[in-house]
Amino acid sequence: RLDDLGWRSVNVPVLVLARGAAWQDLLPGQRVRVDAHLGPPRPGDDVAAVLDVSGDPVLLGRPAWWQRGAGRARAALRQSCTSLPPDARGLLPSLVDGDTTQVPGDLHSDMQVAGLSHLEAVSGENLSVVLAVSLSAAKAIGLRRRSRAAGAALAVAGFVVLARPSPSVQRAAVMSGVALLAVFAGRRSSGRQALAVAVVALLALDPFLARSVGFVLSVLATAGIIVLAPRWR
Repeated sequence: RLDDLGWRSVNVPVLVLARGAAWQDLLPGQRVRVDAHLGPPRPGDDVAAVLDVSGDPVLLGRPAWWQRGAGRARAALRQSCTSLPPDARGLLPSLVDGDTTQVPGDLHSDMQVAGLSHLEAVSGENLSVVLAVSLSAAKAIGLRRRSRAAGAALAVAGFVVLARPSPSVQRAAVMSGVALLAVFAGRRSSGRQALAVAVVALLALDPFLARSVGFVLSVLATAGIIVLAPRWR
């Protein structure tokens, strides 16, 4: 930052195009120094610039402790799957926390053809399991209602860090938060209200989510489950 030469420090998103194994193990929040060519984005993109990086990144410090812990948890899950066949070894971490780094290319293509690629994305089903387990465990050890809701909220936040906040995870996390607020207040929650709050809140924070295919499909699928599935059942 050289203010006397007219430089300004800004905080805007950029798209980084990088190659090489050194980039694969980087964690969210890790600061790096790179040599890159700065280019303009395409019209309508949600980034301010495109960086075409040459070479490996130079690490500056370390990411936050919770990101390091999440990285170790993902690595431990991958390590525990090493004895499984290749397809299962790659698919299990994908189903649990959205880690697709070891999914074979042909399996990924087959799942796309079969219409099952959504199983590789973390969504409300994963967070439903987290909520059910955390609330049941809190009740089993005798915590009161508000303490159970607070503990479940921490579990949801931890899982979001573990799975990383993709659009579908953000939608599910906000809906979970609305449901836990209802538990904390001693009121019943409505799936339609929770979905509406999630959509409005997330689009207010990041309007570009409206152009995210993953977010739109997540919202539509959830709306179908809430509105259509009860009638079909």
